[in-house]
Amino acid sequence: FKLGDSTNSNALGFGARTSIYFSNAEDQKIVDHYRDSLQLSATIENKINLKTRLLLRDTSINTTGELMLTMKSYITTLLETSGYAQSTPAAEKLATAICTDTLNLPPLSQPDSVVEAVAQLIRGHIAGDETYDHFRQYLTNREGLSIDIATAVLVNFPTNDFEFSYAPKTAFWLTPTYRFWSDTNHVLKAMLVYRYEWFNLGYYKAYFPNATVYRNNHDFGVSFAAEFKKCSVQFELVGRASETEIPAGTDAEGRQLYVREKDNDLQYMLVLNYRLTDQIILTYHFGNRFDPVLNPDHTLVSTLSLNFGFGAPKKASFDLMKPRK
Repeated sequence: FKLGDSTNSNALGFGARTSIYFSNAEDQKIVDHYRDSLQLSATIENKINLKTRLLLRDTSINTTGELMLTMKSYITTLLETSGYAQSTPAAEKLATAICTDTLNLPPLSQPDSVVEAVAQLIRGHIAGDETYDHFRQYLTNREGLSIDIATAVLVNFPTNDFEFSYAPKTAFWLTPTYRFWSDTNHVLKAMLVYRYEWFNLGYYKAYFPNATVYRNNHDFGVSFAAEFKKCSVQFELVGRASETEIPAGTDAEGRQLYVREKDNDLQYMLVLNYRLTDQIILTYHFGNRFDPVLNPDHTLVSTLSLNFGFGAPKKASFDLMKPRK
């Protein structure tokens, strides 16, 4: 992190972000359908796992083929009584497909591995994993109103001493978003943008004495984005209202007087994203930014970055056994 006199120092940035989605009756109906499907798949898998463990104790069963043949009638009955299969022939057909797919099953001498392999076999045939993938995709792309909330703080070590630091800048973002049109491969959305930034003037006076820094920045703007299967494009237009208080001498009793100073600025930015994987995105920013603290006349933005995402929902994060109202 370069200081005002071009000295290099160390800095760390910390932040957090979450998104709140406002559901409606139609959305809740779709979510309940996915949850019911996943819960049914999980119930079937758990019951078959238990049956597998019980049969592994049967010394009359010598091969995985015999194990699956013994389980066939149980699986047929389970698929029919649980409502997964709509008829007895459909249940028998699916149970036959499951019980004859024994190529990747380990030997009975590895009971834990057998149970896990059977579980994977069940998930593959009753589409539990496929349903989960569709559910996660729906949660990511569903239409309607959501609000992104984020906050971040910069911590600088101007002397490169860990015991001495400043928090020169803190920021807060609030971004209401509405998805107008969304399907598997396309998303169109509009956003309102509000950002608040607070600056530690004591820090900037010490390390950026020649820079003009305002205590508070309020950013207001709009943004539009179109997302496709592998890429997306976003345009943002944001205005900034800055204000601060500067010393203006003292009064007759020696009290410090201040004058409120205000300024305005404008930023527009084009963002292009290319999705390498579900969690890795290549991003290019181009546009005109707000006047920076250093080199305020250099407002051109042309930045290529690689972004890594963490925290996407996992199958285990859905509490399928939790009662719903």
